Amino acid sequence: MAACRGRIALSRSSRAPQVLGLGALLGTEGAWPALLGAGLLPAALQLLLLPLCPESPRYLLAGGQRARARRGLARLVGAESVEAGLEELEAELQGPAQRVGLLQLCRTPCYRQPLLVTLVLQLAQQLSGINAIFYYSTAIFEEAGLAQPAYATIGTGVINVAATALSVVLVERAGRRVLELVGLLGMMGCALTLTLALNLQSGGAPLSLVSVLAFVAFFEVGPGPIPWFVGAELFGQGPRPSAMALAALANWAANFLVAMAFPALQRALGSFVFLLFGGFLGVFALFTFLRVPETRGRPFAPGGGPALPPPRPPRLLQPPEKACTELQCLAGGEET
Repeated sequence: MAACRGRIALSRSSRAPQVLGLGALLGTEGAWPALLGAGLLPAALQLLLLPLCPESPRYLLAGGQRARARRGLARLVGAESVEAGLEELEAELQGPAQRVGLLQLCRTPCYRQPLLVTLVLQLAQQLSGINAIFYYSTAIFEEAGLAQPAYATIGTGVINVAATALSVVLVERAGRRVLELVGLLGMMGCALTLTLALNLQSGGAPLSLVSVLAFVAFFEVGPGPIPWFVGAELFGQGPRPSAMALAALANWAANFLVAMAFPALQRALGSFVFLLFGGFLGVFALFTFLRVPETRGRPFAPGGGPALPPPRPPRLLQPPEKACTELQCLAGGEET
């Protein structure tokens, strides 16, 4: 759930500059220093409030400060969940886990499939084209003939926040794998309709706006938060930091690639550029269907190994009582 809270905070904070950058506010030639300096305000607020944040309960337990760990955990998860949380943290600390470095993570066979799933989900997040929408949405709306493209861009920010809040409700009910599939397939459909809208001779502006807003909504329901959930839940305590470091590297590398390449792709492909992203989305949806396990409700492994075995192609329509064994046999063994 922390990943979803982070997504909400990120989506809200990243949309604030869009509003402040309007010409009626600070988006003018004379006011740009104020717009640039506005970023100092949340940084100063964070600096002032950081001393009030509780220390990490895991860190306190590792230092033998169980009473402080209990108080900190109560502030974070509520008094009713303190004992269960302490037991889980103590099990992790008492387990045989040891830090797994990047080279060991890549060389150890039992980590390869979970690492592959983690990295591909991160690539799916960025190669979906979401940041092409966020970075260049105003230009896209102008090409579609929308009268007020800057305000339409703010609309994508509003949808971004609303859909992220919806994912908080759905992630523990529908499951990670289902939301990822729904998000990828929904975004693929929106990429196709956006391509159609950009090629219409007339009347394409409303369809392009709806397509972009739906594209953003599907992203925040699935491919936005889910890769971070699955990546953390596929690994035990030992390899998790290295695995998530590689995940972040893949995410930002793909983000940079899309940001730098999109203008050239748009010049080369014109209004058909989103067909490329639609193709990527189809490939990633197929990978998710075949290789990504459901991790909802699975406890973190107390040891250093993978929290789940490497995935194998799941049977989506198998009966529920057999579906629960999917994670037990992802390495390729027979169901028990």
